[in-house]
This record gives sequence, C-alpha cells and structure tokens, in this order.
Amino acid sequence: MILSLSGTPGTGKTCVARELDTRLFTVVSMNHLSAAYVTGHDPDRGSREVDVALMVRDIREGRLSLTSAGAGGIPPPTLPTGVPEGVPAGGAKGVPDGVPEVVPGGGPEGGCGHHTIIEGHLSHNLPADIIVVLRTSVPVLRGRLEERGYPREKVLENLEAEALGVITLEALDTGQPVYEIDTSVMNPAEVARRCEAIIRERPAPLSDPANMIDLTEGILSWY
Repeated sequence: MILSLSGTPGTGKTCVARELDTRLFTVVSMNHLSAAYVTGHDPDRGSREVDVALMVRDIREGRLSLTSAGAGGIPPPTLPTGVPEGVPAGGAKGVPDGVPEVVPGGGPEGGCGHHTIIEGHLSHNLPADIIVVLRTSVPVLRGRLEERGYPREKVLENLEAEALGVITLEALDTGQPVYEIDTSVMNPAEVARRCEAIIRERPAPLSDPANMIDLTEGILSWY
C-alpha cells in the first residue's frame, strides 16, 4: 500500500514521517523523488519548479517506482531561516531550495506490512492508495511558520491556504480515499499512530468537502 502524507508547510509532515520511519515503514520524500524532474527555479518563492505531470506519467508507465527506493534514514528537520517549504498549497508545483533531502526510510523494502509513505506537500498529486492530509489551526500554524523565519507574505499565503483546506480539496479531486488529521494538539507519535490505524482499519474516508476540518474561523477577521 502507498500512502501519501501531504499538508500545508508546517503541519508536521516531516516529523510524522520520521516517526513512521522508526516504525519500519518505508518513507520517501517528494524532495527525493522529484530530483530528476526539476524544470526551473522560482526566486520569488525560493523553490524549484517540478514537472509533477511527468512524474505521474513515469510512475504509471513503470519508469519511476514509489516502492523500490533503497534504505536510508530521515534526518532531523533543519529548515534554513527564511527558506519556505515549497510554495503555498494550490500554487505552482515547487519544492524548496536549501532543504535537506528526506531520503527513503530505514525499514526493509516495502516497509511495515509492505506499506510505503510518500511525504511532501505535493505528494497527493502522485498515484497512491490512501491520502492523509495533515491539518493545523491557523494560530498554531502561524507560530510554527514564524519560528522558521518565513517572510510575512509567505506566512499569510500558507495560513490562507490551510484555512481554506486547499490541499484537502486537491486530494479529493484525485478520487483516492482521503483522510484528515488535525495536528494542532497532537505530537508526531500520536499522529503516526493515527496513520497506522487508518492503514489497518480503513475507516470511511472523507467524501464531501462540507465535512472537511473547518479552520476558516482563523482568517475570518482578515476580510
């Protein structure tokens, strides 16, 4: 099974992926997968442009495998000050410059029960069996992004995208089962356990955008 772990920058994807790596899942980052698909650089957003459509085609035609990556470990997140984690949800398909590659997980090939986790805010664009979107309340997310040194404009762009649930909406458009997890008050181990429960139990997925986690209250005062 392939699970895409997606979400707006700052929702906890890398920390949760590192926790899943310790549980012997195979964990691969979009940064790792997309290295050969970089088509340019966006200096305004501080990100590399990635041809996601070509990635998807190569996956479907067998030229790029999501499950045959070699072993490795997930380093601690060391995001350089002022370097955004790609672009806001719904924007250009970019991956961050200067962010360490999250290499494939340290578990045996195929991971725990032959499950592979693809981590990254563009991962929901790839073919997967399940998509898990991490969500975070606007006040908590603001604090996380400001701690990273994001410029104010980038903070606001990402907060708006998160409040509106842009990545969840994009994930629903794929037609794959989508699940949301609110990481606002959960630690990475708790979120990882929730991911494991989704894989094991396959509860009813989100099907109606009206039932998305509602974070819009965090930005209502902006308008």
